[in-house]
Amino acid sequence: YINHRPSAPISEWQAAAARGHEMASHTVSHVPLDALEVHQMRAELIHSKAILDSLFLGEPVVSLAYPFSQTNAAVAAVASSIYQSGRVGPPTDGNAVYNDPATVDLMSLKAFFPCSTVAQWYSAVERTIAGNGWLVEALHPIDEPGFCRVATEDFAEHLHYLSQQHPALWVAPVRDVAKRIRQWRTVELQIEIISKKVYQLRIIGAHSYQPDWQVALYLNDPHLWGVEEENGRIVPSNMEEDALVFSWPQQRANDLLFLRPKDQTHIAQYSWGTLKHAIRKRPEH
Repeated sequence: YINHRPSAPISEWQAAAARGHEMASHTVSHVPLDALEVHQMRAELIHSKAILDSLFLGEPVVSLAYPFSQTNAAVAAVASSIYQSGRVGPPTDGNAVYNDPATVDLMSLKAFFPCSTVAQWYSAVERTIAGNGWLVEALHPIDEPGFCRVATEDFAEHLHYLSQQHPALWVAPVRDVAKRIRQWRTVELQIEIISKKVYQLRIIGAHSYQPDWQVALYLNDPHLWGVEEENGRIVPSNMEEDALVFSWPQQRANDLLFLRPKDQTHIAQYSWGTLKHAIRKRPEH
């Protein structure tokens, strides 16, 4: 928002954006949006985006942090026509501090304000990793007066800690994570039985986007199964509990793969069970 006492000149913020940091909207006047008429709300959201887009030319502004972390269904509906995500505050109902990527409403992202001890920051991250969640960290001033003040040395220690969590943790701007989640939600793994011995697998909805998909197939006996390309080439896989996990060949994103018993002479001994699937992302490098 328009701060008449900025902490740094605009050139420094532009340099930060050029290094990959995301610039997001906080409205123009930092007023509670749920207290405004619709036309006033739209003016706050549109004008803020227009100003930021004119100042930061590398990436369009697509994320919003609601002033005072306040929103409601009407505010989120208007905001969703202008932005691709909206951030509120921490949960007040005792639920997990992180978001569930599979179900989260991108216009109502929970956030964690790390204005406590470094140990509490670590705990939030560890709980997020254990829950396969998305932790949105919302920082306020660093070594400046204001709500939820953070010391530079604590922040530096926290960043170092995050860097040590690779590959279990992907650290990225809200913009990038929200984009990945939207793309996940347009993709489906189609599974078709073509014989008693073979399943045909195809990823659909990935025509304009071909990331490195990691696929998990849940089977009664995953160690008895293998995945092949159409030409018979084996796709490397491994076992994770009751799942057969493999990376979909990126160059074949829209082609077929086949799930077959490793020893087809003993098919009658196998229990197919209920075949479920989950498309997951390959860990970031």
